[in-house]
Amino acid sequence: TISTSTNSPFSIYFSKNAFSTSGTYVLRAKVSVDGVTQTQFQEIVVEVTTSNPVAIIRGGSKQISNKLPLVLDAQYSYDPDKTSGDTASYTWSCVGCSFTISPGQANSITPNSLVAGQTYQITLNYSLSPSGRWATVT
Repeated sequence: TISTSTNSPFSIYFSKNAFSTSGTYVLRAKVSVDGVTQTQFQEIVVEVTTSNPVAIIRGGSKQISNKLPLVLDAQYSYDPDKTSGDTASYTWSCVGCSFTISPGQANSITPNSLVAGQTYQITLNYSLSPSGRWATVT
């Protein structure tokens, strides 16, 4: 969708995802003014790039109870471009852990897996395929 602004008729706005893929596009505009028979063409080069996905671990830093599991939740991670055909995958890693965290959007770590006073650094890798785009958050 192309629209012009009522405040500035010389601006052109494109809706989100107006260009189906990233790359270089040459836009050619035909410009004519009312009452003038002269027509002029103007070209502009536009570079369209994809956005990086955004990885989010819901909750951030936590102090937890020794009776409740630690829940790792990545459901708010997202793809700003919403590329059709891409499939999301979630992999987790942990520095300081004596256990592994299964891949998936959400995980639960039992309290008996954690040691009191120990600091754990948990990282989420949110990746999209087949586009190969990814984001990481710790």
